[in-house]
Amino acid sequence: RRSSIYDLSFELVDPDLNPNIATSLGVAQFPALAIEGVESRRTEIVVGGDPSDGSSVFTEQQVVTGLLVINEILQKTVAFITGHSERDVTDPIGNTGLGLAAAALSRENYVIVVETLQEIGTRMALGDPQRIPAAIVFAGPVQELLPIDQQSLLAYARSGGSILFMLEPDETPDTFKQFLSRYAVSIGDGEAADLASFVAPSPTFIQIKKSNSQLPPHPVTAGFEVLYLPGSTHFAWAIDPLSVPLADDVTPLITQSMIASTTLSSWAETDPDTLDFDIESERVGPLPIAVVVEAVGELSGGVYKDADDNFASLNMILIGDTDFASNNYFGSANNADLFVNSINYLVEDFDLITIRTKTDTNRQLFLTRNERDFVRWSGWLLMPTLISLFGFWTWWRRR
Repeated sequence: RRSSIYDLSFELVDPDLNPNIATSLGVAQFPALAIEGVESRRTEIVVGGDPSDGSSVFTEQQVVTGLLVINEILQKTVAFITGHSERDVTDPIGNTGLGLAAAALSRENYVIVVETLQEIGTRMALGDPQRIPAAIVFAGPVQELLPIDQQSLLAYARSGGSILFMLEPDETPDTFKQFLSRYAVSIGDGEAADLASFVAPSPTFIQIKKSNSQLPPHPVTAGFEVLYLPGSTHFAWAIDPLSVPLADDVTPLITQSMIASTTLSSWAETDPDTLDFDIESERVGPLPIAVVVEAVGELSGGVYKDADDNFASLNMILIGDTDFASNNYFGSANNADLFVNSINYLVEDFDLITIRTKTDTNRQLFLTRNERDFVRWSGWLLMPTLISLFGFWTWWRRR
């Protein structure tokens, strides 16, 4: 589609008929796109695939990357943190890997790296903002932060960084909890169980449905219908939200918004051997299982400011499950959209937040108990009964 804002023109060149033009543009392989900036006059060559393999000779990502290069716009970097037994983002096959999630971010034109907090801390100490990730991702950490890791993470947060936490029930290390407590975030005990919205046969396999009012209005989840979280922790305010101090006359030091929750028929199950709500010891739902946190300072004191003396805002999204973004469940319902939209939101690519076309992947059908019973009994009884009635009716008419 031709832009109504920016000038865009194109010319088809046959390299056999006009070899000099192809040579002057630096095209040595075919087919190729030579993308040239109107103002920068910079040229980027995009080599396409074999036309005999299909009509998609050039991918959208290739074209967008070329446009970014000629306009000298840096791609944003998303760093998956390693060093605390996080999930493997380079694994595109294993059920627990996050390879499909990383590939989805690459299609959004992000640069994906796997780094330690120490490496990020070293670059921050050098003072080069272009080498600092636009967002960092913790995918199911289970080991404690080292003291040097804690320093690097805090330095990144105080610079106005963006962090996606994907956590597992009862597995979050204490040092991560201590970090989040600086921003009035508490991680609940136990695993969320929901009798009103789950995937049979396990009430801890949470189903988040718009029709159940489990998705409050928020840009990250706009247009969502269903999410599947196969085992989730939950979050809460660590203090009374009314007692949050102000950074100035009008700006709260910390804000917290829920973007997904369980239903009223849920609770936090602290005994893995039973699935019974204990009113004396377990928290009743609805439970926030995905929240957005924005902070311009810490509860312990101090306000984050940038070089221009403006507030430096730390943005975090916390999701109480990691498996939803794993290869096994990434293609289910709106799971992929939740993951990618979270990154879009954190790096402020708000125009990219959307419901994406589904890619070909391994799909599984998840049913609630009622849905499963309907499929079972309709297959066993309903269809044979209907066929028998139709046969009897036909016989009766002919006799």
